[in-house]
Amino acid sequence: TCHIANVVEGALLAADKGTPGEIYFLTDGEPVEFRAFLNEIMLANGIDAGTRTVPRWLARTAAALTGWMKSPPVTKTELALIGNEVTVVDAKARRELGYLGAMTRERGLAEIRGHQ
Repeated sequence: TCHIANVVEGALLAADKGTPGEIYFLTDGEPVEFRAFLNEIMLANGIDAGTRTVPRWLARTAAALTGWMKSPPVTKTELALIGNEVTVVDAKARRELGYLGAMTRERGLAEIRGHQ
């Protein structure tokens, strides 16, 4: 996850100090489980996500059967992106660019709650 303020900070630093062709990952800090983060965003927007889940086999089947639709309920790409654990590390951006990621996840969520 990365707040837009942190994305802008990182992009400006990469343009100024980055090495052409290099990749710099940006985050809001410590790793967070994707589902927990989505729940936090939804709660910040006044939505209770609940605790029910869809079995992975059912989601894969739905993606396979509805892939032809203009707006399917779920796609194979979406399942690949949210269905696999990935940890993004921004150490290189912090070390080489001086990236700080000053906007914390907590402050970002508080910002969302304040705009309701």
